[in-house]
Amino acid sequence: MVIKTIIVDDEEIWRELAQSYLTVNEEVKIVAQCTSAKEALKILTEKEVDMMLLDVQMQDISGISLAKSLKKPPHIVLMTSHPEFAVDGFDIEAVDFMVKPFTFERLMMAVERVKKRVVLEKEATNSEEVRFSERIISFLCAHRQLCQDFF
Repeated sequence: MVIKTIIVDDEEIWRELAQSYLTVNEEVKIVAQCTSAKEALKILTEKEVDMMLLDVQMQDISGISLAKSLKKPPHIVLMTSHPEFAVDGFDIEAVDFMVKPFTFERLMMAVERVKKRVVLEKEATNSEEVRFSERIISFLCAHRQLCQDFF
């Protein structure tokens, strides 16, 4: 499984640090680095994204505001130099919250948390598809004569 990721931070040093750490992990594919919330919105409409590393404070729109504006956000890992913003992470259901400067180990822990959620989502989707298929088969078997007459 590959976790498609975007890194959103207005400071290059943090984008580059996150990218250098993530490229070591074969289960993560960086699909974009964004310098602003506007840029991230564009990428999110164009590409499938599983995880977004998101700075809380940026020049144009805050990371929290960006996350709140998304109808179906990817799994969010917040990054900030200000730990007092951790509570805001609960409002957007962030998977994790990292204080800058973060370590390789800390970022990998966040990736693992996201990975667990992605796996659970895929399993839930698969089981829903199986249940739907079973219901269709059950309906068709119960109404075989109707189907024969119709087709």
